[in-house]
Amino acid sequence: MIPLKMPFVGYRSLLVLFLLLQVRVGYSQPGGAKLPDTDPFQTYLTGKAPEIEEDLGTETTPEGIRVHRLVFRSRLIETPQGPQPSLVFAAIAFPAGKGPHPAIVRLHGGGGGADIPAAVSSALQGYVSLVLDIPGVAGGKNKHPKTTGPWLTRPKIGAHPDVTHSCLFDAVLASVQSFYLLRAQPEVDPSKMGVAGASWGGYTTTMVAGLINNDLAATWAVYGSGNFEAGAFEKQNINQLPAAEREKWLTYLDPGRRAYRITKPYFIATASNDRHWSWMAVQATLAQIKGPVNQLYSPNDNHVIKYPGTNGMIPFFNHYLKRPGLLCPK
Repeated sequence: MIPLKMPFVGYRSLLVLFLLLQVRVGYSQPGGAKLPDTDPFQTYLTGKAPEIEEDLGTETTPEGIRVHRLVFRSRLIETPQGPQPSLVFAAIAFPAGKGPHPAIVRLHGGGGGADIPAAVSSALQGYVSLVLDIPGVAGGKNKHPKTTGPWLTRPKIGAHPDVTHSCLFDAVLASVQSFYLLRAQPEVDPSKMGVAGASWGGYTTTMVAGLINNDLAATWAVYGSGNFEAGAFEKQNINQLPAAEREKWLTYLDPGRRAYRITKPYFIATASNDRHWSWMAVQATLAQIKGPVNQLYSPNDNHVIKYPGTNGMIPFFNHYLKRPGLLCPK
C-alpha cells in the first residue's frame, strides 16, 4: 500500500468522482544530489526569447482570439556538414480584452504537434497560450515541415558523445525557449505563468519545471515523470547503454535528477497501471520535489485516464495563476 498524507482539498466539487492527494513517499533515489557545473542546459538558461526565424502572420477567430504563428531558431547544431539550425514552429493565442494576462505553455505528447485548438481553448479561459512542435517528440518532418533540425535523426535514449546528441535535449531546450518567448509578450503577466503537458509532454513539463522553477507559478503534468530506472517504458533501452553514457543520460535528461529543484506547486495525473511511467517512477520523482505536490491516480488504467482529473487543468491554474486562495480557503 502506498503511504499517503491527508487529501488535498482544493477541488471540492470533484471529490465525489476522484481523490486528489498530496503525496510524499520515502523512495530512495539519487535525485537529491546537486547537478554538476557542466550541465549542458546552463548555457541556454538566459531568460531571453529566441530569435524569430519566420513570422507566419496573425489571424483572429470569431471569438476575438488572436493567433500568431511563427518559427523560432532554437540553436545551431554542429554536424559533419557544418552547423545547422534547429527551427521550431510555434503559435501563440491571445485572449480578447486588455492584458496583462496569465499565461501557459502547453506541451503535446509523442507524435503530436502544436495544438492550436487547445491554445485557443486556453485563451478563451483568459490565458495567453503557446503551443509548439516539440523537436524529437512531434511527428516527423512530413507532418511538421516548419520544425526541422539534425535532431530528426537522433535517438531519444542516447548520450554519445554527450547528451546534446539526444533529440530530447532539443525537446526540452525548445520548450524552455518557448516559455521565454511567451514571457516576452507584452500581454503576459510574467509573475503568473505555468507549463502543462501530457505523456512525453508531461516528461518535458517536469524537465522544464526542474530547470526554470523560479520563473514558474505552477506546473501541471499528465503521466510524464522522472526516475526511469524505477520503472518506465524506456528503462530497457537506458539499461542497454554503456555505463558512462547511461549515467550521463540519467544525470541530465531524467527529470527525477532535477526534481529536487521544484519548489512551486506541482500536479501530476497518472494511470495506476501506466506502461510508460510506473507508479514507482512517479512516486520516486514526487519524493524529491520540495514544493506542494498534488496527485491523481486513475485506478486500473494504462496510459488512459477515465476519471475527470485531466479536465482540472484550468481550475488548477485558475487557483495558482488567477485567484490564489479561492479554491483552498483557510
